[in-house]
Amino acid sequence: MKIYLSPSDQTGNLYSAGNTNEAVVCRKIAQAAGADLERNGYEVMIGAEGTTYQQRTAQSNAWGADVHMPIHTNAGGGDGTVVFAYPASVDNKYVQGVYRSVAAVTPGADDGVRAVTNLYEINNSRGVCVYLECEFHDNPKLAQWIIDHTGELGEAIAKGCCSADGRVYAGPDESFVPGGRYRLLVDNYIRTEPSGGYRKYKDLTASAKRKVVKLSGSRVKLKKGNVVEALEVFRKPDGDIWIRIKNGWLCAVHRGVYRLEKI
Repeated sequence: MKIYLSPSDQTGNLYSAGNTNEAVVCRKIAQAAGADLERNGYEVMIGAEGTTYQQRTAQSNAWGADVHMPIHTNAGGGDGTVVFAYPASVDNKYVQGVYRSVAAVTPGADDGVRAVTNLYEINNSRGVCVYLECEFHDNPKLAQWIIDHTGELGEAIAKGCCSADGRVYAGPDESFVPGGRYRLLVDNYIRTEPSGGYRKYKDLTASAKRKVVKLSGSRVKLKKGNVVEALEVFRKPDGDIWIRIKNGWLCAVHRGVYRLEKI
């Protein structure tokens, strides 16, 4: 699943607080969103600083983005969040998911999803276009709120995409990381690769053989209560999380249910 983030390049749109502008702040939002999306298993590309929206749209199309997401803040005397979309995409799950998630955190009165056909990126992106306007930067109080909450806005974008796909959002404190130590909450099959074949008893190290339950066909389960170190972490598109240990792979999270806990 590829998501292209196209932060505003409008350096001339000055904020009414913070001595900054729309381009600077929206890039921070995009960077936060990109990190959160990647942690949740999405492929992400962020349009380079200094590029135009035409160039970013072309890059998004060439990359084969499934979702193209311009990120802006608004002006004109209002408040709240609005998402613009092509008429046929108004009810798209990503359009609605991102709108609901971002609108839930912004302080103003939100303006819903609006069908428009006069914006270049909406008309020319091949992926579903989620044109996000998160809060108004010409109100000093709201401008300062945006500046102070770029990370929260990025997280809301990622949560909206996860919600659209039925994934359990993994925040930074919940993530499994290489080098982390985890305790098994249940007996857990040892696999040769994520969702792959079963590791055979004969292929285990001597110490591992003392910690498993041997099943039919020489399959094995590592016993509940054992502590393991994650050598590698793999997040599947469906949200499941796998960790590689010395003797193979364990499923850490399946359908939102945690099978290991951090210690």
